[in-house]
Amino acid sequence: LDLGDDFQFWASADVSQSAQWLERLYMNEIARHGVDNVALLSPYRQKTETGVNALNARLREVINPPAAGKAETPDGMKKFRVGDKVMQIRNHEDVSNGDLGYIRQIQYDDGDCIVRVDFGDGRVKEYNAGAGDLDM
Repeated sequence: LDLGDDFQFWASADVSQSAQWLERLYMNEIARHGVDNVALLSPYRQKTETGVNALNARLREVINPPAAGKAETPDGMKKFRVGDKVMQIRNHEDVSNGDLGYIRQIQYDDGDCIVRVDFGDGRVKEYNAGAGDLDM
């Protein structure tokens, strides 16, 4: 590997310490470049505190913390909150797998939970919570 200004290697044998470092580094980068211009990738989805699911939950509590009046809804093992950045994980109409958007509204209607996501460029989609089309 070539180490340069845009690549660093941090050795760590402690997963908890690694998760703390990743959080700090990510927050520094979004402070410099904005949340829409930084991506954090992990090779694991679930295995450790440095897996995608754990890191997403951890970072979300810092970037988009709960607040009075900010709606949330459970979706299986996940929870979605107004203001969350989400990814479409299945092709659907004019929204493609991998498209990123923000949850703008969560509302309950006759027992159903509707999640409204703004993907930009005028693309606003509504989802039934629990449909499994979105991921954080």
